[in-house]
Amino acid sequence: FVEFVTRVRIGRACIQLAETSDRISAICFDVGFNNITNFNRHFVKLKGKTPGEYRRIIQTNLGKGQSIVKPTIAMP
Repeated sequence: FVEFVTRVRIGRACIQLAETSDRISAICFDVGFNNITNFNRHFVKLKGKTPGEYRRIIQTNLGKGQSIVKPTIAMP
């Protein structure tokens, strides 16, 4: 169960890292981690790179301000 929660939190962090310019520390606490060291350790374990590296790569490939989440329902 703990691993599932960690994966969900890191997934939410990835979205925020890609779609906002919020500080990494703010994202860390927003997604439910209590300290940045623990957040960074889990992030690197699951994604293979630091949150800052992830943000740079995803924003370079995606473009700032674009969403990485696609709507599941067509909007009229």
